[in-house]
Amino acid sequence: MTQAELDKKLGAALKREATARGWATKSGRAFKVEGEMFFSVVFLASRKERECYWSLKCKPLAFDDLLWRILGMPANLKEPTSLRATGAFTLNGIELHSHRVQGIELDDASLDNLCRAMMEEVVAHATDASVHTVDEYLQLAEGAYLRILEKSPKAAWNIWKERLLRHVLREEFDDALRIAEHRDAAGDTGGLINNGQSFYKHAKKFIVDLPSQRVRSGG
Repeated sequence: MTQAELDKKLGAALKREATARGWATKSGRAFKVEGEMFFSVVFLASRKERECYWSLKCKPLAFDDLLWRILGMPANLKEPTSLRATGAFTLNGIELHSHRVQGIELDDASLDNLCRAMMEEVVAHATDASVHTVDEYLQLAEGAYLRILEKSPKAAWNIWKERLLRHVLREEFDDALRIAEHRDAAGDTGGLINNGQSFYKHAKKFIVDLPSQRVRSGG
């Protein structure tokens, strides 16, 4: 079995198991909306290493909505929900759980059983996750960031985008603008560049132009 064949079989098995549990799939990812939150999981398999890995993440729906407005990409708001899982211009989200299975068998029955077990585990962790609101998400993100800094004080990853987005959603525009200016001055692109401008450069202009606007989800 080639890697391409394995990916195809795993994708088909994932779609069956995810659909049976009320999740949708796209490009090797399963996803589901629960209230204000978007949950997604990526499944990867290696024929050579005979192992499979999955990672479950979540993020507030409102964050991607606002992110697209800031970047000048409002058309994305009308795209299928799957874009939140597969799109390049989206928030990555915070990992809730991950799992690696080694020594996997590559026959159809074994792959079916593997996907079934993994989706059951995904659903359990998504159900148990104590994150239902933007504020709960930020608490989760702040905790994850502190743990990363403890291990790697110079880590490039940060949660300034999440902090800025929450401030804007709360209409705390001065706080949001301070973050945008600080991160832009530090040369931080936010990992997103559209039309030659970084996320924080877009954010500065968006916030300055904001006061008369309502940017809350549905506003």
